[in-house]
Amino acid sequence: MQIDEKEALKLVLKIQSGDHSAYKELHKMYEPIIHIKVRKLRIPLNLKDDFVQEARIALLKAAKTYVKHRKVKFFTFLNVCIDNHLLTCIRNFNRKKHKIINHSISLEEPGRDFIKVNQQLSKNHTVEEMIIAENHFDYCCKKTYKHLEGLERLVFKWMLKGLTANEIATQINRETKAVYAAISRVKKKLYTHLDN
Repeated sequence: MQIDEKEALKLVLKIQSGDHSAYKELHKMYEPIIHIKVRKLRIPLNLKDDFVQEARIALLKAAKTYVKHRKVKFFTFLNVCIDNHLLTCIRNFNRKKHKIINHSISLEEPGRDFIKVNQQLSKNHTVEEMIIAENHFDYCCKKTYKHLEGLERLVFKWMLKGLTANEIATQINRETKAVYAAISRVKKKLYTHLDN
């Protein structure tokens, strides 16, 4: 796919001067490239749209920060910006501190919030196998909850709502260290039931 560098530079200059309609034109010009870049990433299918949106954000940032006199083509600059932005997004997604949020389940509606389980199972399994796995996962959560003690139960409920350890500590007026220890115990118990 050929992109007219001169036309792209005109649009970039318009964007830098505050013309919002120029972004739409630039977006149309580079949208196929964005989709190609995201398609190449090894990420779950349900995250593809999120990463396309992140690449669009990188396009806007590149257009706003591009400096013509540095003698770098806009296309080259844009590629580096998109690649770096997507890499940062992947790193953030995989960071351990976001694991609680990324792997949350609901105690209020057992069996309904199995997005992560479905992502893993739907790749190579039938619908029947997925339903059986969801039921097993639901059973394990209930069984784990029964084996949790006071602080662990409280922390588990807040974890499932997506709060970080620091936020949970604030909510329950406990030290962060105690919350981290409770999270660790909860995870061990949950994984024990999932493995059986």
